Amino acid sequence: DEAGAIPPVNSQVADVETLRAEQLQDASLLPCWRKAEQQKGGFFARNGLLYHVEKIESLGVECVQLCVPVCRQQRVLELAHSSNHEAYKRTRDRIRLSFFWPTLLKTVKLFCRQQKYVNRYNLRSRDKHFNVGDQVLILTPDSTASRTFSRWQGPATVVEVCSPRSYVVE
Repeated sequence: DEAGAIPPVNSQVADVETLRAEQLQDASLLPCWRKAEQQKGGFFARNGLLYHVEKIESLGVECVQLCVPVCRQQRVLELAHSSNHEAYKRTRDRIRLSFFWPTLLKTVKLFCRQQKYVNRYNLRSRDKHFNVGDQVLILTPDSTASRTFSRWQGPATVVEVCSPRSYVVE
């Protein structure tokens, strides 16, 4: 399902101008920019960057959150989750202390669910055998030039075994 896919970030470091341009070009943040112009929904712009203010009930604090464009979300997810491979709620709360995007809760839940499966796979092992009904992850390249930019997607369900190394999944 490409609709929930998060595009890769070309650089891990962003200066203010780059981040501002990414925020302005991100279609998912357009409604947030409109709300900031109207001073509604806790959105505002400061120094050209889009922010959101949210009271996080589970933590009992009010946070100023930088609005993250889609192209930067994967890196935020990886950093928040990687410290101790936290579960959904801790990963979500860690991100919400500093960052916001419109689909944050859904994206964090999907990411944590995928990480549960990713940890089961040993990429050095050559023989993998799956049965119909097994939940699997699919490694898809983000770039045709290199497998370096690949990511896991899923989980998907095996619906047919075509050969020992070929499966139909949905």
